[in-house]
Amino acid sequence: MLDRLPRGALELLLHTWWMLHAKPHSLLSWNCIGHESVPEANAAAYAQPHGWCDTSSSPSCAWCCWYRSRSPSRTCCTCNPPSSSSSSSPTPHSSSKTEEWYEGKMIEVLDTAKKWLPAEVLKVKKRKGGGHMLFVSYENWDSSWDEWIDTIKAKGRVRPLGITLKESEKEREIRELHEAFRKDLKERYDFEIQDIKGDGNCQFRCFAHQIYGDDEKHLTVRKMCCNHIGEHKEEFENFICVDFEEYLKKKRTPCEWGDDITLTVLLDIFDKNVEIYHQGRFEEKEEDNSKEKRKYYKPGRVERRERKGKENELPIRLSFHENHYNLVIDPRVTYPLGDGKARDAKTNNGGLKEDTTQNDEAR
Repeated sequence: MLDRLPRGALELLLHTWWMLHAKPHSLLSWNCIGHESVPEANAAAYAQPHGWCDTSSSPSCAWCCWYRSRSPSRTCCTCNPPSSSSSSSPTPHSSSKTEEWYEGKMIEVLDTAKKWLPAEVLKVKKRKGGGHMLFVSYENWDSSWDEWIDTIKAKGRVRPLGITLKESEKEREIRELHEAFRKDLKERYDFEIQDIKGDGNCQFRCFAHQIYGDDEKHLTVRKMCCNHIGEHKEEFENFICVDFEEYLKKKRTPCEWGDDITLTVLLDIFDKNVEIYHQGRFEEKEEDNSKEKRKYYKPGRVERRERKGKENELPIRLSFHENHYNLVIDPRVTYPLGDGKARDAKTNNGGLKEDTTQNDEAR
């Protein structure tokens, strides 16, 4: 019946079938005998040099080569489209149930040709019964290939980016230093570090968690902070080295890092104290009665900012390392510390007491 249809109608029929059935499986690569798998994005370039035949006897062949070259008359000699059962099976690399997902995160996705491709998470939705739905965009692929992935039903298709790469010496040092930082806070103060997403919103997420009990309210906190800066331009413009309006526009943008100015404003509008625990460093010293050197962790400084009249109130505690803020949690304290209400206050030199900074060893 298909051979009786006009060429244009056949092409439309095949395109409709592709949109309804093939595209949701994402990034199909068709394996042809004698030829390597070709992604759709490079189809046109591959059609001519790889010597595909011109016969149109097989509708599946016609579809396959239309997929590659957008020309149903150019067909491949032997085509073996993957079956629907070729969707990926779970792999030992997957940790979908415990993995933290957020917008902007780079991951790897397994396509139906069993190839891991880099992709960016554009949207995240919580799934009934646990897990998440991820809307991903493939690196260097057209947006028409963007798709939703169920982290439970397709748990073997997603994994953290670069999970199979061997850890470099520098990465090992960074990891060991951060582990020592966590261990030191736990042993000295019984404090625990609670990880905050490293998506550029970490400073605002920390305050959203401590004030509202929900770090997903970071956009609300960012908006309040930037509105306050904009309403008190005369107090801040002398501390900003770039054009004030450009600075404010940039800080209103989600995923833009906070800085010392935004930190000061957040403390002022929520009327809170803060303690910032800076990550220390490894040093070496000689053992007693021995020339051998031992590496040990030297704690970093603790930066304290207290508001006048609030010296005895519990502070918001943050950790800072590698240009990233995390929360420092005291298990004996009930959170959040705030009531979600911002005070209508002006930020000025009298708004905060003079900052005090000391080495963690002195505390």
